[in-house]
Amino acid sequence: MGMKDLAETKKSIKKCESNITITGLGVLVFGMWSVLKFIIQTIYGVDVSAQLAELDVESHEDKLFTMLFVIIFLAIIAFAILLFHSYVGIKAIGYGRGVSSKRGFLIPAGVMAVLNVVSVIMYFRPKDGTLNFDDTMIAALLVDITLCYILFDMIFSAIRLGILKKQMLQEQ
Repeated sequence: MGMKDLAETKKSIKKCESNITITGLGVLVFGMWSVLKFIIQTIYGVDVSAQLAELDVESHEDKLFTMLFVIIFLAIIAFAILLFHSYVGIKAIGYGRGVSSKRGFLIPAGVMAVLNVVSVIMYFRPKDGTLNFDDTMIAALLVDITLCYILFDMIFSAIRLGILKKQMLQEQ
């Protein structure tokens, strides 16, 4: 490998590492967005109080217990979403900075990317048969598309970084 090729490879490696670090930070930030989106969709998408009113619950205490159970359950789901994003983001940042050589975050990132693509597709499947986009829905769609881009860019950069490092080791 010539000096020029070695310099280009090192430059590409540095670019991939920086890209992985930045996209890892993006996944952390979008984790907060995903939790916020989940909470908003839960509050406005499903009328929880109406659903609970339809339950055959005998006493007022049972209704309060059921409501408390639902709130705790939703909080656990929101925490799991945040934890999932945090795991991928923190592991990607560590890999991008060279702190860790493990690429175990790629599988959860791939799962997250696929789930996000499905989420984006669901914007185009209206519940009532009419497709109407308001400004809030368009903003949420754009944010979800951005997260898809970040995740696929992270995965691509991590794979490319591994290839470049292997190539550099073989030719030294």
